[in-house]
Amino acid sequence: MLGLLAIFDQCLYSGTNFATAILIGRYAGATELGAYALAFSIVVLLMSLQRSLLVSPFIVIRSTLDETQNHAMRSSIAWSAAGIAIGSSAVCMLAGLALSLPITLALAAAIVMGLLRDFVRRMGMADYQLVRVVVIDAVVAVLQLAGLIYLSQATTPGLSAASALWWCAGVWGVVGGVGVLCSLASYNSRQPDLRNNVAKLWPIGRWISLTQVISTLQAFAIPWVMAFAHSIELAGVYAACWTMVGVISPAIEGICNLLEPALATAAGQRRPREFNGLLRFTTLVFGVLMSCLVVLAYFGGELALALSYGNSFVAYHGILVLLTLAAAIGNIAIPANKALIQLGYAYANSLTSAMTLVIAISLSLAGLKVIGVAGPALALVLGNALGFLLRWWLLWRIPTGDRFARVDGLRGVS
Repeated sequence: MLGLLAIFDQCLYSGTNFATAILIGRYAGATELGAYALAFSIVVLLMSLQRSLLVSPFIVIRSTLDETQNHAMRSSIAWSAAGIAIGSSAVCMLAGLALSLPITLALAAAIVMGLLRDFVRRMGMADYQLVRVVVIDAVVAVLQLAGLIYLSQATTPGLSAASALWWCAGVWGVVGGVGVLCSLASYNSRQPDLRNNVAKLWPIGRWISLTQVISTLQAFAIPWVMAFAHSIELAGVYAACWTMVGVISPAIEGICNLLEPALATAAGQRRPREFNGLLRFTTLVFGVLMSCLVVLAYFGGELALALSYGNSFVAYHGILVLLTLAAAIGNIAIPANKALIQLGYAYANSLTSAMTLVIAISLSLAGLKVIGVAGPALALVLGNALGFLLRWWLLWRIPTGDRFARVDGLRGVS
């Protein structure tokens, strides 16, 4: 039941983002879609940072905390999340004003409200309160898409990257604020020992956050390369193709939302058979899903692009297929990624991600000059393939008897 709810919720979440990109691309054009995609990538990057620094380490150590410590840790996480949101928004505003970017204020608002909404979602998932998370995402979907449809038909202000960000920020803020009010009982009303609590999260969170940030950068690096090396319009084309690739993300994210705590429990309780079984089974499931997606992209990608964005995007079918293949390889490596983190090898996982990111960006710039607009997509395929091989090599190198040797230290148990 929880698995179905997790997948359904991710369908709502990813479907809303998918429909948002389609509305902007169809009614505002590739250039506005490119601007929105670049701005939204910053929001997603900060969401990944917040999640990996705070929520993911909390999931790992939660089993070692009593009820009082649990509430105090939650309060510390909430205060830290607020600091990340406000600080990131302030930096964005200063940088945008210095560069005279008109979208700055809208992006700053989207950062604060987007992080608020994501914090409520992720803490709900960590507690297996998936019904609450589904309600939050359903309300966001209805309000966000209704507003964008209205903007697409209105003459003033009309649908653009800036107006879309303003509307989304408003919806995220209202729904996220209500979500916080509904979960106040889970937090300690007194001032928590912020420094010591964050110190417990840092040894785990620093490596998880590095891995997550690098993975997010790798996903959004191509549109940024396109924007600087070619044009924002081509960045919009890549964003449109990535949106199509994301059609499988509800199933992937839904499984991952359950896989991470399940691996943490199996590792913490020294159940190697269960741990290895989860690793193999989810890798197999991801492999089947990704193979189906690549086949669909090859045979039905042109029709999907035409129906979603218009006939002008059909010429980029090859880019869609390559990006689908890149995403497939990256997603099949997710179980190995999660397993390395839970076994205490997050640092090695992060270094692997960093290496593949550098290779992908370097090859993207070279591919753009040598092959043309499809070059960066091919570079991402090669980078993700290298990351997949390295992660499984690292797992293979860990002796069976030492597989859980780092787990106690990871969770602060002597």
